[in-house]
Amino acid sequence: GKVYSLEYNDFKKSDEYFNNIDYKTEGYRTKISSSYIPKADWELNYSINYQKNNYKDGQINEKQEYLIVGTEVEWNKYDDLNLKFDYGQSLIKDNSDFKKLELSWDKLVRVKKDKLFYNVSGGISSKKTPFNYIFKAGGDSKIPLRGQDYDIAGNEYLSGNIEYHKWLIDNWIIGFVDLWGITFLDYGKIIPFDTSFSDLPWEIDGGVGLVFDTTFGIMRLDIGLDNLKEKPKYYINFE
Repeated sequence: GKVYSLEYNDFKKSDEYFNNIDYKTEGYRTKISSSYIPKADWELNYSINYQKNNYKDGQINEKQEYLIVGTEVEWNKYDDLNLKFDYGQSLIKDNSDFKKLELSWDKLVRVKKDKLFYNVSGGISSKKTPFNYIFKAGGDSKIPLRGQDYDIAGNEYLSGNIEYHKWLIDNWIIGFVDLWGITFLDYGKIIPFDTSFSDLPWEIDGGVGLVFDTTFGIMRLDIGLDNLKEKPKYYINFE
């Protein structure tokens, strides 16, 4: 069957910092989406997103109004393969339209009770994509680089990670908790429109963590490292 959803977000004076650029947005976003499973192992997602906001970047102060149509295809028969395409139509004559395309692949390999996770992802957007719509990376984000701050942006990216989950304790604390130890490696290139792929080095981060799998949900603790000279980054997530 089909599942429909409606979202509304009001973001007031959002202040963000990427690529040494401090910018502010203020406005709202309305999104209508539909999910459809045509057959086993396939899922199709469609969305229409209307966003209107003000954008301020140094001396730039402009109004933005976009209608963004999105399509996403997921296939998970053996691995998880995801393809996503967005087209942003500017409703203001002086602003440019934009396109974004992303592809990701995830794989899980079980070794007895242990787990090995792989991910490879990439994306490209048109050169005239507004700065607040390009890809964002770093930290424990959708494009993770857990030894970095969440302050990296670009019109193209290629990234991935490898995680090994080692089973440590079963039915801990009166049978409520399973405990896993984690080691991970993140890598990626996030490329601004005025930079070529070969101009940037690979960013490679590593780290360790713990996962507490409880009857109430999952809590995860990660420590990300860039190199021994930088301070580690700490992350806590609940699922």
